[in-house]
Amino acid sequence: EFCRQYRTRLDIHSLGITGIEILSNVAQALGSQPSGPGKEACAKLASAWQEYRTSVGAWWDFIYDAYTSGRDFSKLHSWFTQEAVPEQCLQLLNSLHEALSACEAHMDTSARVVLRVLCEMTDEASTMDLSQVIAAVEEHWCVDEPLRRDASRGPAGE
Repeated sequence: EFCRQYRTRLDIHSLGITGIEILSNVAQALGSQPSGPGKEACAKLASAWQEYRTSVGAWWDFIYDAYTSGRDFSKLHSWFTQEAVPEQCLQLLNSLHEALSACEAHMDTSARVVLRVLCEMTDEASTMDLSQVIAAVEEHWCVDEPLRRDASRGPAGE
């Protein structure tokens, strides 16, 4: 499944991972609050993200180093196989998905849809394409008017 995902859905997976990273950073900030609804779920998501980022980041560093230094990829492949990196990656993604699911109880309908879509986008067995991602979010997202930027405050509204 990883091979199919890499060939046909890498953009969707990457976008989903980016969304999870953003939510995890927000969850980390919320989890540091003294108390409140969803504190445990936020902490679980922040922790799952940190574990994912640390492990996957190290693996990508190995790949990048092998690529930039012209090293033999067969040795890296053998090491990845020996260390069961694909299986570890699946477990890390599963932990992220479980953490996102734990957050659902503390979200409104629109936010729950986003969490479910992020899980689907990062599931290696998913067949959801980008148009389906957009349709799923648009169907449940309630936005009365477009976000407006105050042009007098600079490019970032500052």
